[in-house]
Amino acid sequence: MSGDVDLQVPAAVNLAAISKALAKGGNEDVTTEVLSGLNHLFQTAKTGKVEEVAQLEETLAPLSLTK
Repeated sequence: MSGDVDLQVPAAVNLAAISKALAKGGNEDVTTEVLSGLNHLFQTAKTGKVEEVAQLEETLAPLSLTK
């Protein structure tokens, strides 16, 4: 999983690389998902900037726990 506002580990590039590496290692049952509105720490965020984290009260977005 990755958040779509994760600026530290962009989802598009990294989830594809993770899937490819897992498949190469013989893992056939792999699912990746981009979670809308979540940052690197799986918090609901607007910008994904590191500075924003200090302003967020949420520890972990409920969306990340239901996937």
